[in-house]
Amino acid sequence: MALSAMLFILAGAGRGQTMSYPINVSNSIHDSRWAQCAFGPDSVLHIIWQEAYIDRSGSDILYVSYDGKAFSTPFKLKDSPDVHAERPNIAVNSKGVIAAVWDSQKDIWCRIFDPVSRTWLPAERVSSDWEDRADEPSVAVDSFGNVYVFYYTGDAWVRSRINGFWDSSYRLNHPGARSQHGYIAAAADDTIWVMWIEKGDDDNYKTWYSRRTKDTAWRALADVNAAAGQSQAVPHFAFGKDNMPRVVWMHEFQRSVGAHWEIEIVMCTVDERVNPTEVITPSGLMHFPRIAMDSDDRPHVAIQDGPGDWGSGILYTTKRGGAWSTLYNFPKSFGFPKLPGISADGFGNVAVIWAAHDTTPQQEVWLSTLYPITPKNYLPPTNARANISLQGLRSRPQVRYDLSWDRNPENADAFLSGYDIYVKTGSGSWTLLQTVSNSTFTLTLTYADVSVKRKFGIRTRSMSGALSDLVEF
Repeated sequence: MALSAMLFILAGAGRGQTMSYPINVSNSIHDSRWAQCAFGPDSVLHIIWQEAYIDRSGSDILYVSYDGKAFSTPFKLKDSPDVHAERPNIAVNSKGVIAAVWDSQKDIWCRIFDPVSRTWLPAERVSSDWEDRADEPSVAVDSFGNVYVFYYTGDAWVRSRINGFWDSSYRLNHPGARSQHGYIAAAADDTIWVMWIEKGDDDNYKTWYSRRTKDTAWRALADVNAAAGQSQAVPHFAFGKDNMPRVVWMHEFQRSVGAHWEIEIVMCTVDERVNPTEVITPSGLMHFPRIAMDSDDRPHVAIQDGPGDWGSGILYTTKRGGAWSTLYNFPKSFGFPKLPGISADGFGNVAVIWAAHDTTPQQEVWLSTLYPITPKNYLPPTNARANISLQGLRSRPQVRYDLSWDRNPENADAFLSGYDIYVKTGSGSWTLLQTVSNSTFTLTLTYADVSVKRKFGIRTRSMSGALSDLVEF
């Protein structure tokens, strides 16, 4: 039995101080489905969904951004609106590169937003001609702008776009093992992790993973927790401050009436050693758990309540003080929702998004956040200047650089961790010299080699870890 009825009373005013009352994102006459979201480095939220037309065949994949005040004009990512497409996913890196993926008539497509030119590049097909139907893509972007796409066809695949060029599709799973339902994401240290489930000799599905960096190949696959009981399903993960994944999945432990399973949601911290699991919900008919880790290293989990194709609500829980909160059922989530999206920014905010009928004939996209969304600027400092002087010419000559700069009035100091100072020697590349606090606006450097030509630069560092453009002194 779905949990929605018993949780409705618990969703009252007492929970209102945490997740906000949902707002309508899509506001459309068509069916808006499969909504997902990702925070950018400036805490602006990026949202993607399928727009299924009710007055003609086909569908679009729509993108908007939300700065807490207004949604941008929906942008159509697909070139052929008469062709069906669904299951979009979106990722944003620390420099504002956006990657969006979706499946369309057995193929996987990817489109990338370049923050320098502020344009969407042409859509590219990721899956190969020789593969069977490709489903349920997800995407990751590292800090260098490289893109990694997961999808499955009965095998689990990944394809990577490194330095602007796509490599060949790479099969992840054991040969002959039926594989599906996976996810891919980039950790803050630029390690790319991918997880999926594959069927074992005992007919149970287990979660497996591999990982790589832009300069290394995919590592040998390993299981997350082979001793976790019966079948695992639809794994999803997010990273803690240690850059290790926290994984959630459905744990199928008891066959119920008909073709459904009674399900617990399980969380596991992957440390590549013991990987103990933790049951975080009562047993019930639930699907598609999704997890985000906030800036205080707390997990937040959103779950679809009810059967896979006929959801009855979107549930939410978080862990505070060592205990999981009572499951909260979002308003505006009772009309056949499925597959919630969730994201956390680098400043403590969390967003949950879903599509549901609620009181309308068509599905609408709804959004709830832990705090109001407000952009967190991290623009370069202003008036960067350098005074160069020679000292000790008769004994030990030294060159002295007195660097100074002014805070950018468009930044809020509360959201900045400091400034990164860089040096470039001759025709070499910029090298990080040191990081100073957000209240420091001068730096003195001395060098004994007075003949070397040096340049200095500075970037603003956000508390989320994002960096501004570099400004030279």
